[in-house]
Amino acid sequence: MSKKKLIFRVLFALALIICIGGCATWGYYDAVMGFFKETSKASISDNNEDLVQDDDIINILVVGSDRRENENANERSDSTMIATLDMHEKKIKITSLMRDMYINIPGHGMDKFNSSYSYGGVELLAETITSNFGIKLDGYVIVDFSSFKKVINEIDGVDIELTEEEVAYLNNTGAEDTGFILGKKYRNVKVGKNTLNGSQALAYSRIRKVTNPKLGDGDFGRCMRQQYVIQQILKKIKKQSTGDVLSIATSMMSDVSTDLNSAMIQRLVRTIMKLDSSKIESLRLPYEGTYLMGRRNGMFVFIINLEANAAKLKNFIYGMGDNDADYSTDFGDISESASDGSSESKSYQEDSEIYSTHSTRSAPATSSTSSTSSTHRSTSAPSTTAPSSTASTKKPTTEAPATTATPKPTTEAPTATEAPSESGQTE
Repeated sequence: MSKKKLIFRVLFALALIICIGGCATWGYYDAVMGFFKETSKASISDNNEDLVQDDDIINILVVGSDRRENENANERSDSTMIATLDMHEKKIKITSLMRDMYINIPGHGMDKFNSSYSYGGVELLAETITSNFGIKLDGYVIVDFSSFKKVINEIDGVDIELTEEEVAYLNNTGAEDTGFILGKKYRNVKVGKNTLNGSQALAYSRIRKVTNPKLGDGDFGRCMRQQYVIQQILKKIKKQSTGDVLSIATSMMSDVSTDLNSAMIQRLVRTIMKLDSSKIESLRLPYEGTYLMGRRNGMFVFIINLEANAAKLKNFIYGMGDNDADYSTDFGDISESASDGSSESKSYQEDSEIYSTHSTRSAPATSSTSSTSSTHRSTSAPSTTAPSSTASTKKPTTEAPATTATPKPTTEAPTATEAPSESGQTE
């Protein structure tokens, strides 16, 4: 190598070190993003002025896809969340949208919420959210199984508290080999605190048929587990330097799909590093007391009070409406019966049994972890809620699973700093 080339390389290396030291790695990051954007053609940008929005509140649609390596991107949506960065209150908020909500999908009519992703990918999924709940989404990120595991491994695992039943389920290597952890060598978790690697954390996040007395059962429990894992991820990320976070982000470029541009991702990284991840607020829709369990076309579904759920979501994200509202009564009642007369398919019966510990009217819902004041921020859209499909008709309960004496699980998500406590409340 010539002396001139050697000197050039040394100077280049020094310049790069200086840039990293000053947290000025954005130029390199822009270059990476410039290439990556070409692989993400779908966009959920919506300039509808009727949607509630705020320049200082960012809503990112996070889709967990159970796409395998040999499948197309739109096969299935395993989980759907809205990650909110609230610069007004310096908070991170997470909303889980349960896949069995029976809801109007634009162009397809009433169906299960997660069917929207199968019908039209992330664009139709986003349109289903905005048209029903009336809030603006600022972008999306799709994470499949392999990229989820990679994120966990990049941060050296997440700390999760496991119950005896969860351990038995995850470690099962019996004749039917129903263990949920992919890779038998990782089926070694124990009761209590564990640092889960990518395969173990993915399996934990997908548990649906094991009841956790602090998190819930069925898809309720799964939503809570997913929020718990995300909180623990954020806890780990907050301990990293900005350079390390950017390194993790760029290493994920080929494993995720997004319509976020470089400027937005820079803003998100900087914002997340400033916010307090130890007190993440969480919500689950449908909200407590605002739905019935029932069936449509042989499917197990949640028949929801749309007006109540839209109002709750706007209150949670934007502080709109009455903080003391009783969403189970103040927005009317569900006028539809739990049954449409369709046959009780095997899948419906299995799902009904999973939720047997819940009442016919409601089940645990995550909610804001700290009290809010009666003063609300103004937003760029009126505080009207989505059109109501409810009335004051009394809800029948003959078709929904019967209530049992099993104690009702907690309604709060675990904190990012602790394993679930007996109360499940954040500090």
